[in-house]
Amino acid sequence: MINFLEQPEQFKAVLKDKWLDYYQANRHWLQALMNESGNWYDRVSSYEEEELEQLGYTDYSPSRLDDCFMFGVLSILEPQIKGLFTLVPGSPDTYLKQLDLDFDPEIELKNRSLQQSQQQINTESQYLDKIREEIKT
Repeated sequence: MINFLEQPEQFKAVLKDKWLDYYQANRHWLQALMNESGNWYDRVSSYEEEELEQLGYTDYSPSRLDDCFMFGVLSILEPQIKGLFTLVPGSPDTYLKQLDLDFDPEIELKNRSLQQSQQQINTESQYLDKIREEIKT
């Protein structure tokens, strides 16, 4: 388990991955719930239009789930997060921004998928380069 106070950036990265994994596994009912209740939060960290277009989004308004709902889920996924509320005063929205969780999960899932694809391509390319070198010798 990563300690937030000792390794805050690594903690935030792990928390982001846990949240995205949870969202991806439950996206169908989460989207239905948020659509029905109107609990999408549309003031997320800004995304550049160019970035959205590169990901295939046009006329898209980035949003995220309700902050209180997110913290309910996050407190189960990562129990350490409960202790943060006593360390840093603020609102749930402020906490999400401080934890780098103020993002649109659909956009971030697409970004993560593209990054994983690129890593796979790089790994395969390195492997092929190694084989080519071995064939030359």
